[in-house]
Amino acid sequence: MMPYTHPLKATELWFHGTTHHFDAWENPPTATLSQQVFPHSFISLSSDIEYAKLHQGLHGNICAAMLSSTAKILDLRIESADSLLLYQKIKSDHLGAQYYGLAFYSEWLAACQAGSILRFIFRSEQDHPELFAQQEIARKSLNEKTVSAAVIYIRNFTRRWIETLIGPAKKMGYDAVICNELERSLHTTASTQLFVFNPECLSAPNWEVPGYKLDSVQGIKGADEL
Repeated sequence: MMPYTHPLKATELWFHGTTHHFDAWENPPTATLSQQVFPHSFISLSSDIEYAKLHQGLHGNICAAMLSSTAKILDLRIESADSLLLYQKIKSDHLGAQYYGLAFYSEWLAACQAGSILRFIFRSEQDHPELFAQQEIARKSLNEKTVSAAVIYIRNFTRRWIETLIGPAKKMGYDAVICNELERSLHTTASTQLFVFNPECLSAPNWEVPGYKLDSVQGIKGADEL
């Protein structure tokens, strides 16, 4: 099946939160993450600037870019043969097989549309005892170092899960993937997220984002960028 080209508006802006200032996109993304943090194989952008701000760190920045109209995009919110193929690949993956609520392709579509798919959901403590334990530590412990280690563990688990979801599309011939994400601390409705494998499909980063004051600080080591 030929890759699906998504009919995005030529003027549609996508936002990227980062701890660094750069002139050109790179893949992996330009960043100085903590060596403890698992890297992604794509550039992550959001249609909602509030979501992008989650990844700018304390003194980071927001840039905007447009996606090439010729980019080959797999939209996980839309039923298609390749979306089904990706679902089947993930179901056969060890981690994907453990995700609770993906027994049917219809559940996969609903999760991609709702934005819940980007957060790993498991049935019980017995399914993922270490993840459950680290989540409990992050919520309840008063020890700063212990909480920090737990947060790194959870962050890396989440990043590996997102990589499991998005990564296979690159081998399927796609330049980028679209999927919704729901961050309940921000909204009750999901934001559209763009995951780009090929930096050449993005316009140069624009740091003059309307309504956003650019921070002069160039970045802080160790800040997170999902």
